[in-house]
Amino acid sequence: IIPMVANTRTFKDLEGSGRISMFCLDVGASTPILCFVFYGWTGGRSDPSAALRTNGLIAAVGEEAKSHPEYACCAMGDLNGDPQHFPALKQLLDELAWVDVGAVASMWGHKDTQVTCQGHNTTQATRNDYFLCQSSLLPYIGGFDVEPHPDFSVHSILRITWSFPRQLYSQTVNLQPRSMATTLRNCLLYTSDAADDLL
Repeated sequence: IIPMVANTRTFKDLEGSGRISMFCLDVGASTPILCFVFYGWTGGRSDPSAALRTNGLIAAVGEEAKSHPEYACCAMGDLNGDPQHFPALKQLLDELAWVDVGAVASMWGHKDTQVTCQGHNTTQATRNDYFLCQSSLLPYIGGFDVEPHPDFSVHSILRITWSFPRQLYSQTVNLQPRSMATTLRNCLLYTSDAADDLL
């Protein structure tokens, strides 16, 4: 995991809130994947102002991703709401060729749009946690599933398995020998000092 510096002013400002960040992930591909992590405001289903603020996080992810054309991008986190509450998410999916991987989990033999969150204050489980990626990354996802775990009472684990073809790396390193003049001078000085010690 390699920390990254944001290009856009909006993303930089939001990073200070602790609700958004980005990293490069080395998962064995020829280049790292740029990964965004977000945490939406609680109550996005019932509180329009919370949904609006979370929508701003998603919009910032889209804007920042566009400023890094050299990377394939993914994003993950807790939106605390449903896709219809976030116009910026709809834009990512419909116009910018991102994919809601959990919504197509049947591609890997699992249930689409499976619930991921069971809050203490409700009996109804919800789908709060998302993994999104640009469509260029979809062929390299070898598996996706939602896995409840007893160590996490509220949220399930979203498990993503990457499957990249084996990369054959070659590297050329040009080595420069040490200076012959310096080597000879050091040898002569050493020999001269040793001779002085014998006298």
